[in-house]
Amino acid sequence: MFGVKSEPHNASDDERPREKSNDGNGGHGRRGRDGYPGAERFPVEHPDLKPKQKCPECNKGRLYEAEPAVDYAWEGTAPLHLTIYLLQKLLCPECKTSFTAPSPGEGLSRTVDDSQDSMKTGTVDANASANAMVAGMRFEYGVPHYRLAKIQERRGMALPAANQDRMIKQVAFSAAPVHEVLVRMAADGELLQSDDTKMKILNCLKNGQDPPIKRTQTTVIISHVKGRAITLHVTGPSQAGANVSAILASRSEDLEPPIHMCDGLSANNLTENAVVANCLDHARRKFYDLRTSYKDEVNYILSELQKVYLVDREVKELPANERLAMHLKLSKPTLDSLHQWMPDQFTERNVEPNSPLGKAINYSFRRWPELTRFLEMPGVPLSNSDTEQAIKWAICHRKNSLFYRTQNGARNGDIIQSIIKTCNSANVNSFDYLVALQENRSRVYANPEMWLPWNYRSHL
Repeated sequence: MFGVKSEPHNASDDERPREKSNDGNGGHGRRGRDGYPGAERFPVEHPDLKPKQKCPECNKGRLYEAEPAVDYAWEGTAPLHLTIYLLQKLLCPECKTSFTAPSPGEGLSRTVDDSQDSMKTGTVDANASANAMVAGMRFEYGVPHYRLAKIQERRGMALPAANQDRMIKQVAFSAAPVHEVLVRMAADGELLQSDDTKMKILNCLKNGQDPPIKRTQTTVIISHVKGRAITLHVTGPSQAGANVSAILASRSEDLEPPIHMCDGLSANNLTENAVVANCLDHARRKFYDLRTSYKDEVNYILSELQKVYLVDREVKELPANERLAMHLKLSKPTLDSLHQWMPDQFTERNVEPNSPLGKAINYSFRRWPELTRFLEMPGVPLSNSDTEQAIKWAICHRKNSLFYRTQNGARNGDIIQSIIKTCNSANVNSFDYLVALQENRSRVYANPEMWLPWNYRSHL
């Protein structure tokens, strides 16, 4: 009669303390009601009872308002929601003057500021939040235009791929000046990490190019600048070494040469001055792949390297100088012994130099100074794992969208992916940031240094 029956109050499942878990959600992925900041909240009053009324169960105590119970109602909808305003239009039969009601949409704050540029490409591009959502769906979540168009069409709000392309151009145009500032900042980084993955640009690979272009790829570069991580995507015919060199060309002359962390391929060679460090994970992986064919030798190498990784795990959060000192004390003896063991396998004829194991040993032995750079300089990581994780975004985009059609399209994708990944590294909501850049486009172009992910909120 009165809804859910009242019972003696016990802590509910949502209110009981749970053991801490590593997923950040309090346990088993469940969230409390405060874990959904974007959800709409509607207070619902009891249809029959009010505070201060007598309890209908015992007819003695008076009711008081406690913490509300929570009911979650999920609704399936399209990523973008369309609202159509039917504006009343009045005509004068004598002078033929028309009077149209003002649109509520014109007063919305989340619209693109196009007062000082030529990017007025239609009313479909007027909403900054819609543009940011389309950009995020493609470049952060791997949803290509045709797939998003199908999702929207199923919900009766079709958004053709051509319109999505124009919306992405709006986002890229708004973020371009900030991207240029990030590139200049990345040039002054103390540590730069880079890696490549293939990515087709169809117009660049057409027959008749002079000079002919056989391959295009995306380079992901992470520059560590004064405690911040700036991630840059560069797509084109140039490989990682050339792309990093192009960024370092604008480096301040009074700075020391940076550290460049990469794998041992010649494609990563730089034309600018830098201290090269190679990824220890790459060297270890070459041995790990041979663990079934050369069991004893590979197990010895992996066990020795494991000691180094365990030390690094323990000292990773220490200041750079202390981390270096601990590695010199604990890791250097192990690596020195391993360095001596490697050539001994050839001189003692235990391993054939042209065998798979011999080639793996030669790879590490030839690059030993670069692989052990973390024993010489503070701040050098053991591996390039940060970049390998970041490049998965480019791989996800490639597997879903397959290619870029033009170099301009690749440029727009590079800008947006660089902005989103840099926001994520700084714990900044990339969607809100891309919306703010569009809403304040004129101000962004005037002073892009004031609209970086970590300081833009103070200028809203």
